[in-house]
Amino acid sequence: MSTVFADGSLFSNVLILGTGFSGLATSIKLRTSWNEADFHLYDRDHSWGGTWAANTYPGCGSDIPAIWYCLTSDPKGDWSKAFPPRDEIYDYIQKLVAKYELRHMATFRTEIEGCKWNADEKLWYVNVRSLETGKKWVHKCRVLFTCKGGLVEPNRVQIEGLYTDFKGPVMHTARWDHSVDYTNKNVVVIGNGCSAIQVIAAIHDQTKTLTQFARTPQWITPRPEFVPGRITRFIFTRFPFVLHLLRTIVFFVIEAAYPMFKKGWLGTFIRRIRAHHATQNIRKKSPEKYWKVLKPDYEFACKRLIFDCGYLGPALNNPNMELTFDRVVKVESNKVITKDGNSYPADIIIDATGFDLSGGFTNIPFIGEHGVSLEDFWANGRVSAYETVLVPNFPNNFLIFGPNSATGHNSVLFAIENAIKFCESVGVKKLISGETDYIGVRAEAYDRWIHDVDSSHAQGLLQQGGCQSWYLADNGRNATTYPWSQLTAWLRARWIDKNAIVIGNGEKKTK
Repeated sequence: MSTVFADGSLFSNVLILGTGFSGLATSIKLRTSWNEADFHLYDRDHSWGGTWAANTYPGCGSDIPAIWYCLTSDPKGDWSKAFPPRDEIYDYIQKLVAKYELRHMATFRTEIEGCKWNADEKLWYVNVRSLETGKKWVHKCRVLFTCKGGLVEPNRVQIEGLYTDFKGPVMHTARWDHSVDYTNKNVVVIGNGCSAIQVIAAIHDQTKTLTQFARTPQWITPRPEFVPGRITRFIFTRFPFVLHLLRTIVFFVIEAAYPMFKKGWLGTFIRRIRAHHATQNIRKKSPEKYWKVLKPDYEFACKRLIFDCGYLGPALNNPNMELTFDRVVKVESNKVITKDGNSYPADIIIDATGFDLSGGFTNIPFIGEHGVSLEDFWANGRVSAYETVLVPNFPNNFLIFGPNSATGHNSVLFAIENAIKFCESVGVKKLISGETDYIGVRAEAYDRWIHDVDSSHAQGLLQQGGCQSWYLADNGRNATTYPWSQLTAWLRARWIDKNAIVIGNGEKKTK
């Protein structure tokens, strides 16, 4: 539902950039308790789903328990597995889109070329371009939700000859080509993170050979493979309170892991137990030749944990599979050459090196008050958002799952819901209705937030655990993860510091 002006520009009361879980949860809130129908969404992909629309590689799935990986507004109790596979998550998203009649509210295959704040009109001017036709237009809005997410742009590995001399297909896990047949082929996988582990576990027994090139070992921990039976699914579906109770229990069990990300006797105690358990699991499931190389030399939980999904066994026990930490330095027509001079056959190369987080939200040029650009404001190690949502000089723009909102141990969906609740607490409903025309954060509050976040992270494992984590920027600062527990985030989203927020006056919106 958008108004078209004579100059060709559009207007919606609310715009949402992104149709992943952040955009979906925000849309559901607008549809329900916020009682707003005049909103529109844009996304560069082809459908709703965000990372679950982009990632379709074999074995793709969540490493969070299924009953906790769903929205509080729409809990799901009939998952087929304890940890949901990608296709079920994607199907869950599509059903919610249909349930809340959101299909027509989004325009796909579009690029946001820039967002500029107009102080006189109290509007955001969003420049949009169609990726299919090249057509450009301006879409104005009073309230902007930036739901971009971080797992968007593939981090493509750069190796001599990979894109010039190699004759076979090269594909990133985030851009999987389903026309490529890897059956009885010599497959090379570059990477050692979650996507690499998942895809190897899924395809190893279908290849002629599979060679994995890893840079550093990861802490790979066992995960329970409980499969919900028919009776369990029936109880969850028929008696929702049972599902809600179990979700609450799962939340607190997961939250109990939070101390291990901090220094101190309790964190040390938990890490030692978990590290011992992981080491024993390696010895139990994988071949002896890999025992030493699979165990990291940095502290447990220094990086995001990886849950074993059939990688340690049976994948590494497959005689056609080889894991090596010998670095690839060159790719020729049908083989890869390593630093030690070894040669490995290659018909297909799979890039499983994760995502490029260097641009973040600055991939979209934002110009706020006084002509300040977001990129300039965030220069010199100031990347963050107050309570993960608000940035000074950029009023009426709410970052959902923004900087310092990711969690290393809990569900991203819970973090998203906390951000949306914070928006509600600072008065976004009044902004949407027109009772208020301006919501921002004070610069001094933002500075205190930065100080508190950095001080907390300084006591954490990411900075002191002896590893190189993708959570950290080149300058060593952590602008990715939330520094406290998710229970703390839940509380802070509801009991806010009103002195930190700047609120203007407006007129009641006419509908």
